[in-house]
Amino acid sequence: GKTSHPGIELSINSSLWNSLNYKNNIITEVYFSKNWHKFIEFINEGNIYSDNYLTGVPVYTINKNTTFKVNKIKATINFNKIGKIPINDSNEEYSKPYMIWNIKMSKLFKIDKININIIAGVKNMFNEKYASMILINAKGFGGKNPRYYYPGLPRNYFISLNLKV
Repeated sequence: GKTSHPGIELSINSSLWNSLNYKNNIITEVYFSKNWHKFIEFINEGNIYSDNYLTGVPVYTINKNTTFKVNKIKATINFNKIGKIPINDSNEEYSKPYMIWNIKMSKLFKIDKININIIAGVKNMFNEKYASMILINAKGFGGKNPRYYYPGLPRNYFISLNLKV
């Protein structure tokens, strides 16, 4: 068979505000992609899938980060939006689009010659239910429906300590 992979990608990075010494700032980054990936020629066991969208490829993705830095405190708010994804070659089944919000804060300290960075955050702040992995063209077993979806993590928290000597 043959496939086609047209699409567009866009990246915008902008400094929304900078202090005179550039130690304090607000920066935003946006990444966008739109895909029209298709089977050009695909016949499998007599089934014609030509002109269908490729399985496992989101129709679009958006990732946005906004970072605030004041003195030695830094906070980043991030969201990822994933469009629907065809999950079988016939394009009869699609995953649902979803959006995940995350936040991360860090504080940098220096004690003698040791740099200490404490980072804490929340992933999936709004406890969105989503499929973090999709098994394309899944088969059902024992008379059950196919299991296409593997659930993503619910809201979760993290904290880390980085030391640089």
